[in-house]
Amino acid sequence: MRFPDSAVFYRKLRHDFPLAAHAEGTWIVADDGRRWLDASGGAVVANLGHGGPLAGAIADAVAEEIRGLGYVNGTQFTHRAVEDLARELTAETPGDLDFAYFLASGSEAVEAAVKLARQFQVESGKPEKWKVISRVPSYHGNTLAALALSGREHYRTIYGPLLLDFPRIPAPDIYRDPLGPGASAAALEAEILRQGAESVAAFIAEPIGGSSSGAMVPSQGYWDEVAAVCRRNDILLIADEVLCGMGRTGRMFACEHFDL
Repeated sequence: MRFPDSAVFYRKLRHDFPLAAHAEGTWIVADDGRRWLDASGGAVVANLGHGGPLAGAIADAVAEEIRGLGYVNGTQFTHRAVEDLARELTAETPGDLDFAYFLASGSEAVEAAVKLARQFQVESGKPEKWKVISRVPSYHGNTLAALALSGREHYRTIYGPLLLDFPRIPAPDIYRDPLGPGASAAALEAEILRQGAESVAAFIAEPIGGSSSGAMVPSQGYWDEVAAVCRRNDILLIADEVLCGMGRTGRMFACEHFDL
C-alpha cells in the first residue's frame, strides 16, 4: 500500500475542511476569517467554551501539574491531583458509587466498564456470563468493544468481521414511536430470555440518548423497569454518561433525573 505524501494529504484536508485558527468563547474562527458558532461545544465536550479567563485558568493548572509531574504509572502510584479529583467527583455521584477510575476518552471508559462487568461476573463464580446487551440507536465509542456495542450502523459497516456480535434491542423513542418496541423494558426482558440470563453480564445504555438519537429522553418509568429487570436476572447496568453527564442535563449525572 502506498501512503499519500503528507504535504499532499494536508492540502487535501485543507481543501475539504476549514482550518480552525483559534476560538473565542462560542465562536470558532478559520484562518481566512470566517466564523462558526460552536453551538454544541464540538462533540459536546467543549462545554466550558473556548479561550478567555476560564480557559486560561485551566491551561495554567494543567501546565503547573506537567511541570511538577509528567506521568506516573497508575498501577504503582497514586497522585495528589487524582486523589483530589476522585474525592470531589465521588461526592457528587448518586447512591453508593464511591470509586473513580480515570481514563482519557469515552471509548476507553466504555471498554473499561465492559471489562469490569466481565471481571465482576467471573469473580462472582459466574464465568458463563459474558454478553453485553445494548440498544439501537446508540453510540458508545470507536474502539472495538465500544463499536460492537454501538447501534450506529454506518460506523460499523467495514469493521463487521472484527466486532463481537453482541445482542441489541430497540431504544425508546417517545417522539417518533411512543408505544414502539423500545418504549418499555419488555424488549430487554425478552432479549435476556432469548439469550439466557445465565450468559448475560451487563446491559449498557445512555440514560439520555446522545449523538445517535439527538437527546432522546425515555419515559419516566423506563429506567425503573430496566433496573428491576437487571436485578431479577443478576445483570449489571452500565450507564454511559460520556455525552449526557457532567451537568449537561442540569444535574451532575443524567441518571439522577430518573432516580436510577
